Amino acid sequence: MCIRDRLYLASGAGTPEAQAEQTASLYRTVEALIATYQYVGFAMEAKGIVNFLALLQQRNVVVEDTYSTFDEGSTLEKINWWEDASELYAERMAEDDESLLGAVRCWKSLGEVSNILATSPERLGAMNTELLKDMDAHRADAAFLMGEWDAFDEICECEEVVNRLGPITKAAALIRVNKLQSAMHIVTSAKRELFDEFSDAYGDSYVRSYPHLVQIQHLTHLQEVVEYRRSLPDRREELRRLWSKRLKQMLPRPEYWRDVVAINSLVLSQEEDFHSRLDVASLALKTRPTGIGAHILLKLLGTSDLSAKDNWRTSNPFLLSAYSHYLYNQGTPELAEKAFSGLAQVLGTVHIKEMEAENRCAWGDCWLLLGEWSLQRNANRVDALRFLEKAAELNPNSSDAAHFLGRVHQSISASPEYKQDEAQRVSHITAAITSLFAAVRLSENKNSATLNILRVLSLWFANGHHGEVSDVMRHGIQLCSNTVWLRVIPQLVARMGIGSRTARQVLTDLLTRIGEAFPQALIYPLTVGERSGVKSKREVAEKALQGIRASQEDLVKEASQISGELVRMAILWGELWVEGISRAAKVANSHQEIIRILQGLFSQLSTPSSPNEATFVEQYRQHLSAAWNYLNRGDTNACLLYTSPSPRDS
Repeated sequence: MCIRDRLYLASGAGTPEAQAEQTASLYRTVEALIATYQYVGFAMEAKGIVNFLALLQQRNVVVEDTYSTFDEGSTLEKINWWEDASELYAERMAEDDESLLGAVRCWKSLGEVSNILATSPERLGAMNTELLKDMDAHRADAAFLMGEWDAFDEICECEEVVNRLGPITKAAALIRVNKLQSAMHIVTSAKRELFDEFSDAYGDSYVRSYPHLVQIQHLTHLQEVVEYRRSLPDRREELRRLWSKRLKQMLPRPEYWRDVVAINSLVLSQEEDFHSRLDVASLALKTRPTGIGAHILLKLLGTSDLSAKDNWRTSNPFLLSAYSHYLYNQGTPELAEKAFSGLAQVLGTVHIKEMEAENRCAWGDCWLLLGEWSLQRNANRVDALRFLEKAAELNPNSSDAAHFLGRVHQSISASPEYKQDEAQRVSHITAAITSLFAAVRLSENKNSATLNILRVLSLWFANGHHGEVSDVMRHGIQLCSNTVWLRVIPQLVARMGIGSRTARQVLTDLLTRIGEAFPQALIYPLTVGERSGVKSKREVAEKALQGIRASQEDLVKEASQISGELVRMAILWGELWVEGISRAAKVANSHQEIIRILQGLFSQLSTPSSPNEATFVEQYRQHLSAAWNYLNRGDTNACLLYTSPSPRDS
């Protein structure tokens, strides 16, 4: 019987005392189940049970007095559903101090720390004295994360509040008043305790131990802050580089990164820590348009309103890009249009030659944004092409700029208006291949590189008869490493019989190059291909195998033998003859071509090597020998008549 049914039955039968005991027991079971779901990461299942319990209470299916400690808001908070929990707390926090504290905890977890400091003095004055100290501890955490040091220092003047702070915020409060030795003592003690917790969690799972590892790293960071305050300029520069590198290597989660920036702000100004703060703001704004990300962005812009027109006056391309991203991703067409037009207007007033050398890549990223947004808005592809060309010019090492530029050229080459202008179409195809090759070379993502290689192949196979396309392919192949082709070998092998002689030569050279570097990857497809009945495909396979034989002769010999046996076992003689006769019938007017197609099949009849082949020879030798005699006398019609299946044979 499921828990839901037992809960319903618990309210229906038995004495009130027995019913209450049974219901309370089931609640304890459900709470244990919720904790287990949360532990193993089944957040949706845990939330579903909580919502179901709340529904039962609303319908009076269970009596609240039997287990009065259940609260939907606090339970949702425990299983990290902070958004839903904060909404439930908000309904009661005007009158209930515990609900206010619950909402504050949820806001902190969501990054909405500005809401904590925005709590009105009147509401704080109405709180219970002990709960007010807990509230002040949360306000101190919020001020620390937001870099509001005046508010932080004022709150931490009360020693009882400081004692309620966590080790990181408490150490920061002591550093602010130059009690460095006390701060180091707190950090050391906290690290010792966390090491034990980390060790226990790591034995279970690295994922569950990672938050403990991050806390240890933050505490180490505080020790380095103390060292920074006592160090000479050279050592300070080393520490700043270390902090920046550590931030990039940390798992990109706002709750981790924001603590790093908050600790940095103990000793670094906004200008000294500009890029780290901007990275945190950009990361936080991806998940929530408000909160700590918006607060940091406001500070960097030096404004109090993120929609103000003066925000576009910034000359910093990094900040300009982040602000444009923020507006465009708000989800409203008006703000998206404002972001697009505002960024285009700013970039239109800055000449490329005037852009500082150290910021050229950042300006290129701004042009890249315009190009991407133009494509998303289905704007004029010519404008998108212009934006992306400037992005690639300013930031030649951007794989994204090269990727989108190649996609635009590919799209333009497929436009109906270029069907009559072949030269212009081919120029866009060559530009697309060049850009896509650059994206492959610059990309660190294997999947992205593979998709771009597949786009290159589709353009090449469709337009390989143009000499310009083959020349661009040769150049691109020389620039790319051999490893990028390993994931598209099936596509390359399938096109060994491509019609264009020029494209076939480039493909042969490419397969030879791959085969010399990675013979195991190509040996079996090529040994099968050299037995193909298609002449062009067979020639490509043979030439590629010649290149491999130069260094791996034994490997080619053994692979050819094995592949031959595999082919022989996979395809019976009857199937081979049906295919051969069908091909011969298509060239009935060419006596020499029919001989070339059927000669290999007739020669096999004298050397059967399996019971199935021996049975085939016994059944069809006389019939096929007569057909071969007619073919040698030049009577192709009689030959095909003899090899055509009779009703009895079929």
